Amino acid sequence: GTITLYAGSTPVGAPLPVSASIDSQTQTARGHVVTQFLTSQLPIGQDSISVVYSGDDNYTGATSGSAPMLVGYPINFAMTSSNNRPLLGENVIFTTQVTSAQVGGPPLTGTIQFSVDSNNIGSPVTISNGQAIYSTSSLAVGYHRISAQYSGGDGYLPVENETDLTVLGPDFSFNLPSVLQVTISAPGAISDPNT
Repeated sequence: GTITLYAGSTPVGAPLPVSASIDSQTQTARGHVVTQFLTSQLPIGQDSISVVYSGDDNYTGATSGSAPMLVGYPINFAMTSSNNRPLLGENVIFTTQVTSAQVGGPPLTGTIQFSVDSNNIGSPVTISNGQAIYSTSSLAVGYHRISAQYSGGDGYLPVENETDLTVLGPDFSFNLPSVLQVTISAPGAISDPNT
């Protein structure tokens, strides 16, 4: 017999022959098919995938239960940081580049939600000319994981990208006296009793 993969009521690819064998211990018949298919063969959106066995001289045909599969257009999604080791209080700019990898695909729309250590920062940023940009100078000292979550839309599926950075603290500290006294003496020499 053969096995045919279906997306809803539409066959995906040609029927594939079933390889049969007999289990020597239980004397039961087994059949198996190994296949690969491209998701580009499936309709964009929510698909219901099932398998139909044609049957043969000894076994009747059968249809499997269905499994949901969400199919979308392919995209290219990258995120960069203006500085992966900023100093405390230094402004850092995160830029995402989101473009369609589908020839003839619809224009890419949607938003990017940025987050720091799994906590959303700011509101979602609308993609404009394939980019979304977020900047901040309020990251605490230490290691952080920055994420950008694409919302999906118009046949494009949600996707996430991440980058890491470490905010550096100051290397030194100094204290000035609360009262600074400067004495000027002739002929124009300056002395500081605090030094």
